[in-house]
Amino acid sequence: MVAQQYLVIHVFVHKPRCAIYGEIPMHTHQLAPDPLDPSFGNEGSTHVPFQAGGGPIGVSSVALAEDGRSFFGCTSFLSSSSEFGCFCLDADGHLIKTFGKDGYLSGQFNDSHGRDHSVTSSILLQSIDNALHVVLMGIYYVPDVSSPKLALARFNVDGMPDTSFGNSGTIVHNLPSRSDNAGAGNASAKFSSQSTGNSSPAQAILLPDNRIVLVYSYAGVAHIVRLESNGALDLTFNGVGYVLLTEPDAGVELVSILQTTDGNYLCAGHVRDAANVYSAIFVKVDQAGHSESSFGINGRVDIRESNGASFFISHLARQGNNRILAIGESSTLTTRYGLLISLEPDGKFNIQFNSAQPLQTQVDGHSTNWSSGTIRPDGKLVIAGTADSPGTTDRNVVFARFQANGALDQTFGRNGFLRIVDSQAADALAVFDLDKALFNSRSSYQTGRVNKIWRCLLC
Repeated sequence: MVAQQYLVIHVFVHKPRCAIYGEIPMHTHQLAPDPLDPSFGNEGSTHVPFQAGGGPIGVSSVALAEDGRSFFGCTSFLSSSSEFGCFCLDADGHLIKTFGKDGYLSGQFNDSHGRDHSVTSSILLQSIDNALHVVLMGIYYVPDVSSPKLALARFNVDGMPDTSFGNSGTIVHNLPSRSDNAGAGNASAKFSSQSTGNSSPAQAILLPDNRIVLVYSYAGVAHIVRLESNGALDLTFNGVGYVLLTEPDAGVELVSILQTTDGNYLCAGHVRDAANVYSAIFVKVDQAGHSESSFGINGRVDIRESNGASFFISHLARQGNNRILAIGESSTLTTRYGLLISLEPDGKFNIQFNSAQPLQTQVDGHSTNWSSGTIRPDGKLVIAGTADSPGTTDRNVVFARFQANGALDQTFGRNGFLRIVDSQAADALAVFDLDKALFNSRSSYQTGRVNKIWRCLLC
């Protein structure tokens, strides 16, 4: 099969950051008090024991059930290996100890060497025959034996393995790497993947028929993958179950995916050039796994900043009129800005958002990044991320609300921002439910750190 050549739209931004990006300088005001939900946990937060499965855990992902339960994907780091993990909180923020073993489940995607590493990156909830199931996605590898591979596991709602999924509950897919991409099907695209270490709250989506579409990137190669509900590759998608994305002498990582209103799949991430500067990348394929010609040029748009800053995309959200909001950060060696980009369905800038330009924002004049967000019914944008904490080396979880045109909503919090002053976070991990947000403020597994789950009110 012949690999399809993808053309690329490159959108360059030339004007100074402050003039064009809508940088919002905030220097002297105090942010609003913590808007914590007192009905959750202990006055708005709950501690999750730091040890599970014999080692410290790092939380990577969260999913909300309709009844208010929250499921957290995590990784347990042991002395010579690591295990995937999951725990569940009830609607009031208490650990459900009947889930798994004493409230946790953990294990290996494929246990055969004793030094196996199973790392969780994403979590999904499936309803199969009216029964809730938990799907963990991530990577599996054995140091000096095998490179990381896409891996999944599915569990019943009590935390026990679902033996109807994959091979008695788990499955590992050995997808092709950069060196053997010739067999990637007839829609192989000329991009590549380079992991930046960033994680996204939306690396996979669930289709109405319980098939799973996900993005997976490792070591110079990115994939858009569609799986059957039982975890097997869906061979009706590009003939092989995935689209392989490579690009010589560069690096790209796809980290977020959503299904657009036309039923096709839009993926986003970032592409690295020879100067080690990253641009935002958007790729759209149809339900057969072929490039979507109505988006950009042959299904791809790159957006880069000519002044040397890197653009990283973490999350995609749907706006009104079939528009797409990309959420992430702009960064240099010395500072970071929260980044929002609004695109029309064809990949062009939304002229009604920030004068058709990317919007960069700092909270209180401190380095900021955006990691996730949601669109309210009135069209306003509620965005979560982190900002450097004044006078410390930590970062706080912060929220911002913008009008549909990109203007900061000054009626929200204090001058448009809410800072959770007691939170400490390397990366904010937030999921939204109406006017509430649930988030984890520490996913580090370093000694002495704790995992703390919060819920705040965004009214």
